[in-house]
Amino acid sequence: MGAYVLSRSATVLCPHGGVIIHVPVMHRVYKVLGEPVMLVNDTYNVAGCVMLYRPCMSVIWVSPSTLLYVRGVPALVHTSIGLVTSAAEAPSGPAMITTFQTQVMEPTTFTNES
Repeated sequence: MGAYVLSRSATVLCPHGGVIIHVPVMHRVYKVLGEPVMLVNDTYNVAGCVMLYRPCMSVIWVSPSTLLYVRGVPALVHTSIGLVTSAAEAPSGPAMITTFQTQVMEPTTFTNES
């Protein structure tokens, strides 16, 4: 069974409750329920992390979809794994995908959308 495609309306948190903000790096026509799809190479900033010593700053996604690509870039799905890092790129823990749309799943065969 496939995984649900993550769109901009998904809620992703750092291990300390900070909100991860999706910033697309390119314009795309392909959308899910009217929202831009989250891609592995987009920018993901963290806001509101409560860690005082090394607050979470960004996310590096290590397991995007292997079936859905948008303009040659892998999309993120609800089973994707992201590593949250501090400004010094020290790992802080996994990103937590807490909410996501449940209507559109990745395809069952490789697809490269525009």
